[in-house]
Amino acid sequence: MWLNFLLANSALSQCAIYVIRPAISYRTLELHGSIFQLGLIGASYALLPVLVAISFGRLATRVGEGKFLVIGTLGITTVGILLGFVHSLLLIGILSALAGMSHLVCMIGGQSMVAIESESSAYAKNFGYYTFSASLGQTIGPALAGLFLSASFFAFQPTRMTLIVGGLVALLGLLPALRISNIASKTTS
Repeated sequence: MWLNFLLANSALSQCAIYVIRPAISYRTLELHGSIFQLGLIGASYALLPVLVAISFGRLATRVGEGKFLVIGTLGITTVGILLGFVHSLLLIGILSALAGMSHLVCMIGGQSMVAIESESSAYAKNFGYYTFSASLGQTIGPALAGLFLSASFFAFQPTRMTLIVGGLVALLGLLPALRISNIASKTTS
């Protein structure tokens, strides 16, 4: 049962990130960011995760993989929605870094969940399903982003609406993450 919730969370959180990331670039250009600033904002997504990845792996063990999924998914939700209302390149860079951190937290939580909850005979199969669900989200996300970025029927700017949609997709992923967190906390107590 936990695996189905994990796969839903993985597909939705990956979809959300892959909606948000290209829209960040478009939003940066809309705010007249230079190519250099675009590169810095793109790099900010990965900079913090690179610096904290090892320590976050240890932290997930103490906090719990289910809670890590909730925190990461909530972070993606919050960042996506906030990005839809930001008018500052500095804030876009900061939120891009937080999106990268939230994505890392989701991935650590999900991978830890598979490693801890899988029976040894299903370990490789469950990791395969988990990888498939992430790839599915990564496939749907850019297509969804393209659909919303090209939409002219919004009174709201399409780029800003796309960022908010990314946050709302992550919000859908919060539901299975909360369920996983409840399951994980019951098995550890």
